[in-house]
Amino acid sequence: MSVTTLLVERGARLRDLGATHILDRSGEGGPDAPAGFDVVIDVVGGPELPLVTFSSDTVPGLDRQAVRSSQFADAAHGKLRTVVHEVLPLGQAVRAHRVMDVGEVVGRVLLTP
Repeated sequence: MSVTTLLVERGARLRDLGATHILDRSGEGGPDAPAGFDVVIDVVGGPELPLVTFSSDTVPGLDRQAVRSSQFADAAHGKLRTVVHEVLPLGQAVRAHRVMDVGEVVGRVLLTP
């Protein structure tokens, strides 16, 4: 699969999950990309982003509490979806790491005993 095809598919999947704007690794998002962002979370990083962290400690306490309360309420009402890319037996952990390393994963890869 070409990198371009992978990025198009990943962008479509993210939009299905509710993302409003998708940027590529260079930060390009097309003509409708916003000029600023509330938050960008990149848990993969890469050569352009050597340190990737996100800490809820950077969010003021009352705001953090409000978001957590909302998330717990949504979870209790079945409004949150877990994105599972693939479920593999533990013996295929090497394969799981390989697909994550090449960027084919959207969501999580679960390993089962």
